[in-house]
Amino acid sequence: MMAGLSHAAMAQQVDGARSGEGLNDIVVTANKRGAESLLDVPTAISAVSADALQRTAAQSIQDYAAALPGLAVFDAGPNQKRVKIRGVSGSSDSEPQETVGIYLDDVSITSPGGTNNENNASPDLNLFDIERIEVLKGPQGTLYGAGSMGGTIRFITKAPKLDRIEGEVQGRASITKSGDPSYSGDAVINLPIVEDTLALRVVGTYRNSGGYIDNESPDFSKKNYNDDSSWLVRGTLLYKPADTVSIALKYLHREVNVHGLNSVPRTSKLTSTYLVEPRSRSNMDLINGELTVDLGSATFSSSTSYLDRKDLGFRDLTPLGRAYMSVISGFAEPAPALGLYNKQGYHEFAQEIRLASDDKSRLKYVVGAYYSKLKKRFVQDGPWPGLSDYLDRNGTPAALDGKGAFVSPITGVNDLSFYSANVPQDLRQIALFGEVTYSFTDQLDLTLGGRYFDISQHSLFVGNSLALFVTPDAAYRKASLKEDGFNPKATVSFKPSNDLLLYATVAKGFRPGGFNQPVSTNAQCLAEFQQIGFNPNDVPGFKSDTLMSYEVGAKGDLLEKRVQFSAAAYQIDWKDIQLRNQLQCGFTIFDTASKARIKGLEGSVTARVATGLTVSLNSSFTDAKLLGASVTTGGIAGDRLVGVPKYSVSGSAEYEAPLSDALQGYVRMDASYVSTYKSFFSTQLLNGAIRNRDLGDFAIVNARIGAVSEAGGWDAQLYVNNVFNKLGDTGAQNDIFGDVVFRTRPREIGVQINKRF
Repeated sequence: MMAGLSHAAMAQQVDGARSGEGLNDIVVTANKRGAESLLDVPTAISAVSADALQRTAAQSIQDYAAALPGLAVFDAGPNQKRVKIRGVSGSSDSEPQETVGIYLDDVSITSPGGTNNENNASPDLNLFDIERIEVLKGPQGTLYGAGSMGGTIRFITKAPKLDRIEGEVQGRASITKSGDPSYSGDAVINLPIVEDTLALRVVGTYRNSGGYIDNESPDFSKKNYNDDSSWLVRGTLLYKPADTVSIALKYLHREVNVHGLNSVPRTSKLTSTYLVEPRSRSNMDLINGELTVDLGSATFSSSTSYLDRKDLGFRDLTPLGRAYMSVISGFAEPAPALGLYNKQGYHEFAQEIRLASDDKSRLKYVVGAYYSKLKKRFVQDGPWPGLSDYLDRNGTPAALDGKGAFVSPITGVNDLSFYSANVPQDLRQIALFGEVTYSFTDQLDLTLGGRYFDISQHSLFVGNSLALFVTPDAAYRKASLKEDGFNPKATVSFKPSNDLLLYATVAKGFRPGGFNQPVSTNAQCLAEFQQIGFNPNDVPGFKSDTLMSYEVGAKGDLLEKRVQFSAAAYQIDWKDIQLRNQLQCGFTIFDTASKARIKGLEGSVTARVATGLTVSLNSSFTDAKLLGASVTTGGIAGDRLVGVPKYSVSGSAEYEAPLSDALQGYVRMDASYVSTYKSFFSTQLLNGAIRNRDLGDFAIVNARIGAVSEAGGWDAQLYVNNVFNKLGDTGAQNDIFGDVVFRTRPREIGVQINKRF
């Protein structure tokens, strides 16, 4: 959780500082009724502009998360960042499905749920050439559907310009204390093909992040082993055959390659002890077609998309394998090291159509329909190289009778395997939605909305009885899940003046259920399942969870827009929470258990206090607690929800002044503080011990100094992230290596240069 930006209207602060007057408004499209001023939307929305992203050198979601009240990021490293909004968090690491919807323009790129694997985080997109980021807090089930029960984050890309050629290049390089250097390069080109009718905008990015954690073990030692690289190409072709018709074709390709993990033992600073090198890669392709037709009194919109994503991860499983072999064999010689491959691929077709009225009458509306079809396959395989020779030397335990080599579904090698599973799934969603706003007066509005949904899921587990780690002998295990329901929403807003908006909202959030894959029947798993009352040969799926949110808020500006503020108070009642239980025998299960109540306060203010000087302060208080115990997944009444800090505070100060007639200089500081939070629910282990871990509080300070030449089209900055080199914990996990934590990057010093043409 790093300080980066300010909250709500703070996206406007850079523009406002440059103008020398008040803070500028920013427009958002979160209500799907066209552009609206952020201060006129009666809900809790934060918006981060392109200028603010560039000024703070933000490259990924954690670079701005800490400055947005109510938003937290579990950062387990590249491609493993999970966003939590307003304390709606059932786990500090993996969720069966995210509680925050992630959108690129109008397309959901939220990772699908349904399988209890740990490689299902939503993609963390590169922020170059992004028009703005919109963060909608509270359940957004009416307009954005399942998976947005905690909130929604929208990345809005810059549209092609039909009338001119323009472009930009950006370069960045940095060094990390006791780590390897990092560097990145980005470029965009805008080309009008037919003036005022057809244009193309293409973006390319590359990033290489140097490692800063050393791995030291007898089997695998490497300094700064947790490096990663990624690249992205994004293109938009915009066609406007008439003033009332717009057609956009969009394509995105993204690849991420990761070596190592950001995790270290809780008692270690920056040294891990894995016996084989963890690694992962992810590829994503997105094709999207958008049609917009202005009908006069209303606008028709259609969004058609196809998303294809493939992930492959490899993690160390040696302690579990050695413990298993020791139990069944009693051999003195340790078994060879091994790892587990997690391979997941899915493709999804989605179609949404909407009709939205203009804002010229007292009655305003948006209505629409949504359909999606998703197919996913999750494969696990644990090849055990060297085990054949090990068994030849020591003999074959009786427990392995009937086991043998088979061709790995991932590596294609004919060898002994510790564990193997193949889980194909499909999910179909249909929804009808709408919101209607009636203005009783110029000051008083009432909005009523709802979404009817119908969801159908099917899963098939295909095990392999030749795998050494005993799984149920059934070759196939089918499961189905069907759910439907209605998510209502009601909002009353009142504007006593043009500078102040008051509102109250009641809304329902929903998240679909899913499936648990079968688990091992070895002795330790049997003991753990007996403790929680589960039959390992018939592990049930888990149903949906829902919540009701009650919120009041205010937003506005003062002193001729020199001060902008927002504040909100809310209560969330969450029932049948999908909770995760990491078994000591290596498997993970999910179950719906218990209820929770979340109470919170959020506030932010930005002020243009003097010519060229802008300051901001943001804070949140979140009291998120279980209301009952959960035997299955741990947790007792009164436990705080995991991954949710009770307090967070952030602030920034920026001063800008002319260095010459053609050059502006600026200096900026950002700071954030995150209080302690729980990393696991209170859980009784088999040995009788209680696992109850809190992560310590920490503060991060960033600083930067730069210069901008508007006439020359360039700017440059020198930045220092984590000035005081604080090693905060952004999350924790209980795995087969014990309790591990995910550490922030140490002090980073870098330079960024942009050139526009």
